[in-house]
Amino acid sequence: MSQSLTKDKKILIFSFVTAATTVIAGIYHLQMAPGSLSHNLGEGILFLVGGMVRLFWAVPVIKRWGTIWYTVGIVGTAVFFVV
Repeated sequence: MSQSLTKDKKILIFSFVTAATTVIAGIYHLQMAPGSLSHNLGEGILFLVGGMVRLFWAVPVIKRWGTIWYTVGIVGTAVFFVV
């Protein structure tokens, strides 16, 4: 029983750390959007949309919505990285 509680606690802590880093990345992207919009519209929109999506993404991570959401997040991050 204690192993299960310890594992759940570690997963909860990991979820909060992951959500925090995701929010920080979203804030950075949103901060970069205004400067990019004035120089390159496409890049600015990418940073704006990417920042908003990252801020939203903290919710499924904290609430632990499941594997499907995690897979969508990983694929979305890969697409954002490639673009």
